[in-house]
Amino acid sequence: MSSDEKVLDFPRVSPEENARRVTVEATRLASLAPGEWRLWIDRSPERLRIPRATPRGLIVAIIKDSEKKAREDKAEARRHEERVRREQEHKQRERKREQERIDKKANATASKRRKHSSARSVCQASSTRPESSNWPSVSMRTSLPFAMVSQRRWHGE
Repeated sequence: MSSDEKVLDFPRVSPEENARRVTVEATRLASLAPGEWRLWIDRSPERLRIPRATPRGLIVAIIKDSEKKAREDKAEARRHEERVRREQEHKQRERKREQERIDKKANATASKRRKHSSARSVCQASSTRPESSNWPSVSMRTSLPFAMVSQRRWHGE
């Protein structure tokens, strides 16, 4: 070797870059199958030139954090499903109430019609009709064809 040649060392890694590399490696190991990180943890500290306890503590913290997030997500999903179920039940109750209101109104209208029609039949049966009746007289009923009588009754003439 001549004196003019220089041998360069690898560039030194800054502490921030080293911390980033440790974090990335810990995240990678923590994302492996449960317990598998224990098989691979021996190689990481040697490669990164750090003590073995450092990535171990990070990995355990990352795993605990991810488990906590999973529990929170599961709880949030349960709460969301419960909210949806309650809303569906509320809508169903409202539809049922509305249907009951409609049925009650229809029943009231039908009973009024039955009452009114029974009053007409009583008036027709007893040859004394009120003067304000819309029904044609007996002589008209016998002289008109059946269709016209029905039509006149229907339209209130």
